Amino acid sequence: MSLYTDDLFVAPVVEELQRLQGEGVTPVFVSGSFNALLEPIARTLEVPHILASNLEVGGDGLYTGNIMAPQTIGMGKALAVQGFLQHHVASPSRCYAFGDDLSDLPMLNVVGHPVAVGTGTVLAERAATANWPVITTSELS
Repeated sequence: MSLYTDDLFVAPVVEELQRLQGEGVTPVFVSGSFNALLEPIARTLEVPHILASNLEVGGDGLYTGNIMAPQTIGMGKALAVQGFLQHHVASPSRCYAFGDDLSDLPMLNVVGHPVAVGTGTVLAERAATANWPVITTSELS
């Protein structure tokens, strides 16, 4: 039973997250977004780890909009996942990754269980070619 409504989260993705958590899988958010935005979502969904972009903070204490290294977009996501797994001595072949954009492809290629989210995209086409699961969502299709 999902506790989340479609207007807040993509229900099929949350359901899969909850299923995996129920099987003992520890989730990690990997996003090109930044921690301050992702932390409340991670708390709500009980996601203990976040790999996200670091934003530069200016002398006035405000975000400048510049992304600092290391970034978590495209190949940066794959490198962040590989570093996280190495640090936690976890096997990539036992890991899941979910992506909804072609820029997620490098991350999806470094895990044993890649999943595309949404249909009708170039990523979904690549997933079909590779025989990866695709989560159908009305929000992202």
